[in-house]
Amino acid sequence: MLTGIVLLLVVGLLLLMAEVFLVPGVTFVGIAGIMLMVVGIWMAYSEYGQPIGHYILIASLSLTIIVLLRAFRSGFWGNFALKSTLKDAHSPEPGPSETRNPISIGMSARAISRLRPKGMAEINGEIREVELRDGWAEPGDELIVTEIDFHRIFVQIKPINPPTHV
Repeated sequence: MLTGIVLLLVVGLLLLMAEVFLVPGVTFVGIAGIMLMVVGIWMAYSEYGQPIGHYILIASLSLTIIVLLRAFRSGFWGNFALKSTLKDAHSPEPGPSETRNPISIGMSARAISRLRPKGMAEINGEIREVELRDGWAEPGDELIVTEIDFHRIFVQIKPINPPTHV
């Protein structure tokens, strides 16, 4: 019976590790791992009594914590992790705070795609996703940056004859 308890605990721990490091989200794998460990601990209590059940409970919890901490720190599981990212041809580059060429209010821009109201524009030599406050813009239209809100850049169509101050 001890072999069955140990087998339940080990398989449960392996499934729990697979859940944490390999399977994204909360899935059947992790739930099954936890259930196997609980059943193993319950069997230890029912078969060997309270003192041995306590020892197995403490040992299994300690072993689970130690194994998970060592696995996190070792970097071994990084070999299984996806490190690349998918990029769309029209995806914006990083936000204004992360760019090499800073973007500020009042800068000129040129529409690269249709803005209805969102689209792509070239600002300071970089192609960025922008949002037009009013109306629509066609590719090639001249724009002005009017607001920067975190990673969103708001623009308006550049007036043909800017107002002059007297």
